[in-house]
Amino acid sequence: MMYNYFLRQPADWRLSPAVKCCIDIMPRKVMADDDFFKSVEPVLKSFLSFASESGAVPDGHKIAEGLSGIGTAIMERAGDPETWGPGKALLKGAAESGVDISDKKELDKYIKKYNKGLGKKHEAEKPGKKKTPGRNDPCPCGSGKKYKKCCGAE
Repeated sequence: MMYNYFLRQPADWRLSPAVKCCIDIMPRKVMADDDFFKSVEPVLKSFLSFASESGAVPDGHKIAEGLSGIGTAIMERAGDPETWGPGKALLKGAAESGVDISDKKELDKYIKKYNKGLGKKHEAEKPGKKKTPGRNDPCPCGSGKKYKKCCGAE
């Protein structure tokens, strides 16, 4: 993720982008079970320590130390639908609806149904002139006055 999102080679890895990958990008985009997200912190710290010792990531130990305790934030954000990207939200919704997301035909059918539902939710207003209240109707501004004595007065 560090290379894909930040175009950084391992020798240029730093703590700030690593944190962003862990608590923003990964929970937003990756669909996996809780065990996967629980394992991110210890596996990543071990990898960074190894990469530092081998010289591939010079700041690996420093980054690993900075990631201590990040597992809780990863778990919280991975389970919070408010932080999910549209792709993950769609796949989670499909899975919760009983769709086998590994079956391309079944998933395509769900996506078509989903998109059709979105179109209904966001129908554009019909073009045309908006109806203005009659002169003796209550003013839409909520003043309690007649339209002709309030917003309709010229």
